[in-house]
Amino acid sequence: MNPAAEDPIAIASRTLADLRDPTFAEAQLWWPFLLGVVVLAIFLFWIRARRSADPETAPDALARANAALVVARRLAEAGQGEAWAIASSDALRSYVEATGTLPATRRTSQEILEAFPSPPPDLSLFCNRSDLLKFASVDSPSSDLPQWQERAEILLLALAARTGARK
Repeated sequence: MNPAAEDPIAIASRTLADLRDPTFAEAQLWWPFLLGVVVLAIFLFWIRARRSADPETAPDALARANAALVVARRLAEAGQGEAWAIASSDALRSYVEATGTLPATRRTSQEILEAFPSPPPDLSLFCNRSDLLKFASVDSPSSDLPQWQERAEILLLALAARTGARK
């Protein structure tokens, strides 16, 4: 027998040993899988916790929004256009957010308009007008503010009708 030739039984036993015993890299693949499962479980728990936060009841939110609009009415009567725009816009946005419709206080007017499948009448006009007063510092005649205040109150009633709140 040739001393340089390997024994066929030794070759077969090495091959079988490779099949039976996993290498170190293959044995360590369980922890990324476990880590992924844990991260997914934490993410799903977080999502569920965010959804379970109960939105404010519509009548309570409506009462708070009405109170904020009373303050806005005083600003409109005083002729303070920018302050009125901030107060009335915040009242409507807070109501929409409190009823769980959408996070309106953290969205632009355009995003709010796009979120409604069929927005209430005058919502686009009101958002544009209040944005002009708040951000562009466009002066508004004092005589226009009470009219816009009435539109804000009508919009609040239209939004309340969509959520089922009563005055």
